[in-house]
Amino acid sequence: MLFSRFFLWSVFPFTNLSTNGTLLRARTAAETEDFKVDGAMMSYFFNVNYQNYYSYLGYLGVDTSASLKTQKCTFLSDGGTWFDYFMDIAKNNVDQVLAFSQAAHDSGMKLEDEDYESIDATMKSLEDSAKQAGYGVDQYVALSVGAGIKAKDVRNCLELSTLATKYVNDYVSKLEYTEEDLEAYYAEHKDEFEGVDYLVFSVASADFMEKDTDGKPVGDTTEANASAKAYADRLEAAASEEEFLNIIREYTTDVLKEEDAEKYAGSAHSIHVVKASMGDVAEWAFSANAGDTHTEAEDDGTEYTVYYLTAPSYRDETVTRNVRHILFSSDTYKDSTKVEEVYAELEAAGFSDEKFAEFVLKYSEDTGSIETEGKYEDVARGETTNEFNAWLFDESRVEGDTDIVESASFGWHIMQYLGEGTKESWMVGAKSSLIDSDYAAHLEEYAEKITYNEKVLNSINA
Repeated sequence: MLFSRFFLWSVFPFTNLSTNGTLLRARTAAETEDFKVDGAMMSYFFNVNYQNYYSYLGYLGVDTSASLKTQKCTFLSDGGTWFDYFMDIAKNNVDQVLAFSQAAHDSGMKLEDEDYESIDATMKSLEDSAKQAGYGVDQYVALSVGAGIKAKDVRNCLELSTLATKYVNDYVSKLEYTEEDLEAYYAEHKDEFEGVDYLVFSVASADFMEKDTDGKPVGDTTEANASAKAYADRLEAAASEEEFLNIIREYTTDVLKEEDAEKYAGSAHSIHVVKASMGDVAEWAFSANAGDTHTEAEDDGTEYTVYYLTAPSYRDETVTRNVRHILFSSDTYKDSTKVEEVYAELEAAGFSDEKFAEFVLKYSEDTGSIETEGKYEDVARGETTNEFNAWLFDESRVEGDTDIVESASFGWHIMQYLGEGTKESWMVGAKSSLIDSDYAAHLEEYAEKITYNEKVLNSINA
């Protein structure tokens, strides 16, 4: 829902972009009554979005050496180009920046010293990055996000984004809903909240085949397909949760040759999954009974995904829980050695607030909880990864408990349980949806007042 004002910098040449920054800077691309985004700023917003996709463009069939305006976008059914696609993303971002900057102005909100200090720090970081790369800051900006764009354009965008973000945070913090409001919303949107619990595991014929030097399966698939089908049939015939999990443990050890069978078994349990998240299997899941099984098979018989329903459709009234964590991403760390070192230091310090906050800033790769010192309040059951969720909502969990939890999706978490929250899990979802609805309506109210100059938008070369 909220946009970020922080931008990641990496240098790659935008050789096909306009060098006429002066001309862009002199023309207004979008404006409200009291704010405007000039052509250079619009080019910045456009190119930041383009840069975020850059490493994926080859997979999408985009020729990065040719103009985006000449290439049809596969995501647009109206025959639009990749330039149109990225411009739509940029305009959505600018809609929020301008709309909420205007709303801030109308409410009397302004940037204060601490806001400018934060912007100064971001710009200083940009200057340091430029120096380390051997460039002047304007040259570095031009190489990073487009010829003609300068550091002052980045700062202008940051100031607008900071004001808009400040307003949004204040606006959202003041939204309040009664329990009656939440009940009414729930009654109208049951499909968003009624969920099921299930075990799920996929069996692939490739797991039974020899691999070449690149790790790709080779040889005849007939026998491998039959082996995969046999395991899937065993899972489908499981008479209990424990039997289903035991088959997963066996498969992990005997077929996948993995040592940590419990890791695979632990990641198999999905808690309170709503219809919108289940795709085609939802029709079965929301009409089945606890203990029922179901298999989704690939047409060519190369993979079988088997489900075991542990709880039929229900409203999750589990009380939310509070937790703080430090994430060590598996992209950065190859094993838990460092995690265990940091955990030992925290343990020696009695998991003090000061030490935990210090290590969140030093190590945590969860950007969403940096500013809260790693804390998440009112976490709903099923809202996090399976492993995180299982630890947090363990019936034996006691306030103050700590542990290292490994999740297949992210890496290792140093966890500390902070006690129960103040809401039932379904209420968290209902409140979030109401906030989204009010946010969208408020955005639309102000975005309708924004005017765009299409000639300026189309003059941005890409």
